[in-house]
Amino acid sequence: MAKQYDKEFKEQVIQYVLDHPDLTYTQIAQQFKVHDTTVGGWLKSYKNHGAQVVARGSGNYVSITSQRDRPS
Repeated sequence: MAKQYDKEFKEQVIQYVLDHPDLTYTQIAQQFKVHDTTVGGWLKSYKNHGAQVVARGSGNYVSITSQRDRPS
């Protein structure tokens, strides 16, 4: 399973990328101990979503209502 990072950490990394255009994704990734493609993906997502950091949940959420409505 892939490691998940919270929104605040992603914001910190993205802001660092924006503040240091002279550094490569690889250099920044090493500083934050993430993969360079992760940094690139976060920045791409940030730009595609109107300069907003997207934070997903685990994808395992099931509401109580949907559990109740399932046939037994």
